[in-house]
Amino acid sequence: MKINTRIVLLFIIIIITVMGAIYIYLDDNQLTSVTSIIDKNNVNETLSSTKIRSESNSMNLQDIELKRTKIISDKVSVLIPDSFKKMSKELVIKKYPKENRPTLVYTNEDATVIITFKVTENEIRSEQIQEFKEIIKNNLLEVYSTDGLVKDGVYEINGKMIGMIEYKTPAEDTYLYNYFFFTDIDNKLLLSTINFTKEKKEVWQSIAEEIMNSLEIYEEDI
Repeated sequence: MKINTRIVLLFIIIIITVMGAIYIYLDDNQLTSVTSIIDKNNVNETLSSTKIRSESNSMNLQDIELKRTKIISDKVSVLIPDSFKKMSKELVIKKYPKENRPTLVYTNEDATVIITFKVTENEIRSEQIQEFKEIIKNNLLEVYSTDGLVKDGVYEINGKMIGMIEYKTPAEDTYLYNYFFFTDIDNKLLLSTINFTKEKKEVWQSIAEEIMNSLEIYEEDI
């Protein structure tokens, strides 16, 4: 089955939308207000935990605890930093255009790291992930530049074929790192984006990979 060009276009639009949202955060002088309307009612979603040593700014090192969390539905779980909060629907609506809005957004306290999840209505199958990754990578190289590509690949993780692309784009006085991974669920595209600034790269590159490697989909229980 041929990959629908509409799903490729939608994917690129979603990526640009998510990157645009974090640019807004970086330019916002009232970052502390973000946490005031974060949804606090996600405690019961956490299941089990693991730890990764050390978070970010060199002057403020701390442990990051990752907890297994159900996302989208009971079919999907992934490790999410315990200190992250689910963004309220109010803020998601404010920050993201309606058509390309993520299904779920998690953020750290100052919104310098954002994790999003979205399931599209476009059809895709496991055997198309490799081809889809190449198409998306080539489109990104056309839209931005060849210097921005950090890493890409397709991996079998917990029984699913998962494509990933890591790409950096310039922002004011820094670089924004965009870590995308995607797979199929019920023949639909599941997309996750993890965005962080250059200052957090040393820690968050490994955490983004850990999050991707933790993805579990329970399609047999449907």
